Amino acid sequence: MCSTARQGALILALALAGGNAAAASCAESPALPQGIAQLYSDGLNRAVLREGDGRFWRLQAVGNQMVLEPMERPADPPLASDDALPDTLISTGQRDIRRAWLAGPTDRYRHGVLGDAIEATTLRVEMADGRNLEYLLDEQSVFEDRYPRIVDLDGDGREELVLVRSYLDQGAALAVFGVRGERIELLAETPPIGTPFRWLNPAGFPDLDGDGKPEIAVVITPHVGGVLQIYRYGEGVLTPTWRMEGFSNHVAGSSELAMAVVTDLNRDGRHELIIPADGRLILNQVWLTSEGLRVWRMARHPDPINTAILAGDFDSDGRLELLYGLQDGRLVFCSL
Repeated sequence: MCSTARQGALILALALAGGNAAAASCAESPALPQGIAQLYSDGLNRAVLREGDGRFWRLQAVGNQMVLEPMERPADPPLASDDALPDTLISTGQRDIRRAWLAGPTDRYRHGVLGDAIEATTLRVEMADGRNLEYLLDEQSVFEDRYPRIVDLDGDGREELVLVRSYLDQGAALAVFGVRGERIELLAETPPIGTPFRWLNPAGFPDLDGDGKPEIAVVITPHVGGVLQIYRYGEGVLTPTWRMEGFSNHVAGSSELAMAVVTDLNRDGRHELIIPADGRLILNQVWLTSEGLRVWRMARHPDPINTAILAGDFDSDGRLELLYGLQDGRLVFCSL
């Protein structure tokens, strides 16, 4: 049930959801009347929810309740450049790259998987030393993405940029770019899916084998029989390693790309990937053993998962929790 409290706060009672007690204890709230338009972290272990009517709430779990405190609409981040696409995000690096973003709008690939038919043609990078660089795609492809993912994939101290590049006649490919000297170079790329309007969505960069270097987890065709594919990057090559069918980390037409999260639940230095199953009714934990990828069902819901999946200490008990939303407007809180 819902009730109002101090200064307009909402208090939502949490009820036990279906799941596997050995993996997680998950509870669901009642549905928010206006639905959940967006769920994200403010970077301080605090979750922010935007309701369907445009209201913003800051979330905190307290016992068996979810407390939603009303908040002002957050200020939009300043655009990195006059030509930055308005629905893209600015990515921030930690080493040699200060920030990176997508620019150069085009409608030459009218797929609309991210909500509209405008995609980017240009990758812009601002280096820590102040240099500004750009990479312009040819006329046969676009960046079908919202932001570059900045990560050191090979442990050489230089950051790479991971993006979805879609070809007009062959669909999406995973592309890795890097700054070499005075220019941005395409370092590696997977073969495209092979059919126009077929897409893939990166799910994260887990170190599944514990070697200190992240792998790249990608869901290929997340809307039609999604396949989780793991790649390793090294010496200018993306090598496919492990593969498993039956996953989805995106809703067709949505701009939300973060429907998966990387964790280290048992703190052994080997990461797990938390990601929905195909259909998004089931939340799975995926990890690597000597026999390959393994999957464990964490929770099953009556309605599909349709928000970002957040990991953090949302009730200040010193332990990791998950927080995400369902299509019918319910919040889910999982203790790990």
